[in-house]
Amino acid sequence: MNFVFLYRNQFLPQEGGVQRVSIALAEYFQQKGNNVHYLSQKKYSDSILENQFFFPNDANIKTGENISFLSKFIKEHKIDIVFNQCGHDISYSNLLNQINNLPFLVSCIHCSILPPILNYYESHIEKARKYKVNYLLELLKFDIVKNRFVSYKKNGLRKIYKSVVDVSDIVSPLTMSAKNDITEILKKEYKHIYPIPNPKPFASTHLKTNFEKEILFVGNINTTYKRVDLLVKVWEKTFKEVRPWKLTVVGNGPSLKELQQYCKDNTIENIEFVGKKDPTKYYKRASIICMTSTTEGLSMTLLEALNFGLVPVVFDSYLGVREVIQHDFNGLLIPAFDLGLYAKSLIELCNNQSIISQLSKNAQLSSEKYTIETIGDKWLDLLINNIKINNESYISSRS
Repeated sequence: MNFVFLYRNQFLPQEGGVQRVSIALAEYFQQKGNNVHYLSQKKYSDSILENQFFFPNDANIKTGENISFLSKFIKEHKIDIVFNQCGHDISYSNLLNQINNLPFLVSCIHCSILPPILNYYESHIEKARKYKVNYLLELLKFDIVKNRFVSYKKNGLRKIYKSVVDVSDIVSPLTMSAKNDITEILKKEYKHIYPIPNPKPFASTHLKTNFEKEILFVGNINTTYKRVDLLVKVWEKTFKEVRPWKLTVVGNGPSLKELQQYCKDNTIENIEFVGKKDPTKYYKRASIICMTSTTEGLSMTLLEALNFGLVPVVFDSYLGVREVIQHDFNGLLIPAFDLGLYAKSLIELCNNQSIISQLSKNAQLSSEKYTIETIGDKWLDLLINNIKINNESYISSRS
């Protein structure tokens, strides 16, 4: 079969999670005897993958020029399957809807759907305080206001997800909870929505035996969706009780300097901000991974950490996390935004190596269902079965 992976940004293996996942799947499909192409709207680097192509108009995806280019590209390369990695972007659904004789279309949704709305207050309150408009967000604490706000936002999402569901042969969110979100938004159950998680980007490792007294955060340093400020406040409550444990923060972001200054002003010790670096060496030596996000799709950081046997301590702030973490089995789920309980749980965990060892073992074992072989085969089986069904339906309709 001939595949094309379609995405807004150039496919660079060192960039975001969508690109890395796409390349991993593409390479696996190639190992199984398929041909793969990459097609992007934006070019950022002269270091270009083999079979990487670009739309002629990078400013606006839905132009006549791009529609003609894609139609010609599909015909010339005899594309059988289009993997649309911008399933949440209505402009790509509209583009694909304009293609005559569109091949089998898979639209992947890599984002969280309803949690950004349900946790809107927690995601935006710090920014609102900065601009002194937090009194507006405080209204969301009233149920009648929040319910109307959520209803309004759902209406905005309805057009986006109706468009992608209508144009696609398969729609694939990352989690079952995301599928349920789509059903809730569209008020209808669709049979061609199949949740498939991303594969973990690292090969499986031996069971972890080296546990340094180090806690890790990996990701964008912001006070919106990642809420690293909450982790810093948890550490402020924790560090004196768990010496000589330290917290290492890997990543850059808009709130980095602000949080560094907060730690300095409040004499928060044993925390190090190391910037954006390859996290592999940190995964290998740390014992615990902490996440305080308001929402995630399916965190690549979480899958990476499980692979290396780190024990996740995560806010139970979005339903999808429960599909990865079982509380007290392969990590700890903390009631959303309860900083006191988070600190208490972290202190207890740091002071109990036997629990760390057991949770670590379970974490690594649970990561095996996210291997590229498992996820890749799941995709190929799904595609083969659905293409067969589609072809049989087409032949039946013509006879």
